[in-house]
Amino acid sequence: MQIPIVAQTDTIPQVLRRLIAGSCLMALPFAAQAEDLRLSADAARALALQALQQGDPATAAQIAQGLLQRDPDDGMAHFTLARAFQQMRQPGKGRRSARLAFRHAGGETDKFHAAQLAARLAVEDNSPTAAQVWLRRSLLHVPDPRMRPRIEKDYRILRQLSPWQFGLSLSLAPSSNLNNGADSPYSLIDGVPVVGYLSGSAQALSGLRASADASVSYRLSQSKSQATRVSFRAFGQRVHLSDEARDIAPDVSNGDLAFNYLELGLNQQRKAHNGGWAFGAALGQSWSGGEKYQQSKRLHLSRHLPVGDASLLGLTGQLEHIRHDSGLADIHGLTLSTRLSHRSDATGDWQVSLSLKTEDSDNANAARNRVDGQINWSPRKSKATAMIHPTLSLGASWQHYADFTVGLPVPGGREDETLFGQVEFTLQALDYGGFVPSLRVQARKTDSNVSRYDTRETTVSFGIKSAF
Repeated sequence: MQIPIVAQTDTIPQVLRRLIAGSCLMALPFAAQAEDLRLSADAARALALQALQQGDPATAAQIAQGLLQRDPDDGMAHFTLARAFQQMRQPGKGRRSARLAFRHAGGETDKFHAAQLAARLAVEDNSPTAAQVWLRRSLLHVPDPRMRPRIEKDYRILRQLSPWQFGLSLSLAPSSNLNNGADSPYSLIDGVPVVGYLSGSAQALSGLRASADASVSYRLSQSKSQATRVSFRAFGQRVHLSDEARDIAPDVSNGDLAFNYLELGLNQQRKAHNGGWAFGAALGQSWSGGEKYQQSKRLHLSRHLPVGDASLLGLTGQLEHIRHDSGLADIHGLTLSTRLSHRSDATGDWQVSLSLKTEDSDNANAARNRVDGQINWSPRKSKATAMIHPTLSLGASWQHYADFTVGLPVPGGREDETLFGQVEFTLQALDYGGFVPSLRVQARKTDSNVSRYDTRETTVSFGIKSAF
């Protein structure tokens, strides 16, 4: 239906009389100046719009309610009522009307405007988390792609305003090595067969890996110089062994390779004159094969500093204590790491990291020193990467177990060298409500003087993540 045009200079009674004189009347009652008037639906909508423009939300609400008596599924009437409640500073009632406006909207554009209004009302009702949900819903019906950057910016602002933060990552990955097993059945030390053959469960087992990683945090306090959050994380992994893997290790079930991890943390970030500080603590519990596996306690401290206008340097120290539920000796670890990030319109986003880790334990096969290095690169978003956005990662690690034994002491200890690479493609063209699918290809190779730890793995994973 076409809505009659109403001049902003007209008063409500003038509009009423002109619409009544020129409109095809329908059974919609409306009382004004003690007169029993009847308006067409289009005329009533135009009158309600005029009332809103003139700052008379009470009249607009009355008209909208009359329209809803005639048709409870009138999306435009619900939208008008939501706007009227907004002007009357009643966002709670307005949110309900905005939800109904979205449900009964007649087209994509109407759904977009209803979702946007619901987001604004949620903000006014001090519910920024609900507002984020409505912004994502509005993206499903955005009438012009050029509006998307503005919506994403609004979402990031709301994320900062909300005390709650949520994260979710899902992936499904065929893998050549689900159990980090050896790539050979022979047990060798420095190339010498002194131990024998490896069991099937110690060899690489192929199959399908599914994982979910969910997190939620709540801001306990915030000021201009600090923010304190409590966080919770849950990770779960399940596998499905291939027929080949079942032939290699018939005694290994899918459940034997299941893994779960729960973590509770407390973190604080503080601004400094130059950059900032972050410190926190975390408690974790893991399960492997359905049985309790490890308990962990961590303390960390980090400092980040701007380097010029386009780079950021991060320094982190972490202390960790691990207790095995099986009764093995505890592990005490110290990790020092640094990371340099750089953004460039010409060469893209770069990140280089280096970490040193030492772990001490009465269990000789757990005490080790480790060095990791990694470089990540992704191009800046542009028209060329608007459909598919790639990210490339390359890295290497070295670790040494000085007193490692396999029944007999290993001369010189165990030494592993690992190379790994990853390329991830984010499929921006398949965006749905701000969530995008991703395709990740990973390859890893470890060479060890103890052949049980000579491993190879190739994984192709499919996942879903937030686009912003």
